[in-house]
Amino acid sequence: MSEKKSVRPAEAAALLGVCRDTVYVLMRSGRLGEELRTVMELLGHSTIRMTADTYGHVLPARARQAASAIDRTLGQEGTA
Repeated sequence: MSEKKSVRPAEAAALLGVCRDTVYVLMRSGRLGEELRTVMELLGHSTIRMTADTYGHVLPARARQAASAIDRTLGQEGTA
């Protein structure tokens, strides 16, 4: 018979946080590329700003790619 292992509230909260972070990254990056509003609703945030403020640091490479794309579009790549 296996024993149930109890999980402390702090451990459960940390695991939940990791799960939420993972959902954000999977939804916003790669093939899914979901809109921020969709992710906001799935995570249960009340505003897009809350989602952006909470997870804005998670995908900095994506922000750099977007800035490079804008530079290329404007013909200014490598001038900044």
